[in-house]
Amino acid sequence: MREQLVAMSPATIDRLLKPTKQARYPAAKSATHPGATLRSSIVVRRAMDKMEQAPGFFEIDLVAHCGHSLKGEHAWTLTATDVYLGWTVNIAVRNRAYSRVVAAMEEVTDRLPYPIVGLDGDNGGEFINHALIAWCAERTIFMTRARAHTSNDNAHVEQKNGDIVRKSAFRYRYDTPEELALLHELWGFVNLRKNLFLPRRRPTGGAAPRPDATPAPTTNPRPPTSGCAKRSASWTMTPNTDYSCSTPRPTRPT
Repeated sequence: MREQLVAMSPATIDRLLKPTKQARYPAAKSATHPGATLRSSIVVRRAMDKMEQAPGFFEIDLVAHCGHSLKGEHAWTLTATDVYLGWTVNIAVRNRAYSRVVAAMEEVTDRLPYPIVGLDGDNGGEFINHALIAWCAERTIFMTRARAHTSNDNAHVEQKNGDIVRKSAFRYRYDTPEELALLHELWGFVNLRKNLFLPRRRPTGGAAPRPDATPAPTTNPRPPTSGCAKRSASWTMTPNTDYSCSTPRPTRPT
């Protein structure tokens, strides 16, 4: 048996383990259904629009902890992600009723170290409803929505759903009060670690550099070798310097 295991290729191992992995981590189920009510009154924000260059604008989404089936009541996680900083807050909710969502947003604002100035969600009825719109209006928060069936419009929060929610709570089903309480406790520790102790790369959003900015020297670039003697492996490129070859090119005979 040991000889057979050692002789197995990675592809064979993956093929044999595929049924077990699929049973343990079922495929994600979409529970978002675009709602027609109030959609026309909310501004659409697309993926190609210019990204905000200041903190406070959040994308929000709900993740279902339904396991293999959406039947019955089960827990959800509200994810709120700042598109500029990447700061993320997760809140476990019992269901996606508008009252639960508004209460979760209240908790998000309490946990944030700075105020929310904008909110962007998908087209689900849990976000596009009179209760959440009134909540935003009371706090002078402008609200936008993504296009229907276009998850790339909410790319920042979708990335956090995969990196935080699915990697920490997996794809199991949570449908008891005890499991909901555990999820709520889990997100407190996960958000603390993600926001304060792990580095993240903030997207630039295509912002142009300042005209008065001086380019920093680049150390150890790949030196040009064609037509010139090879330079030392350790050299520094200085701005505004011509590094072209001093050796003239041979003239092609006519």
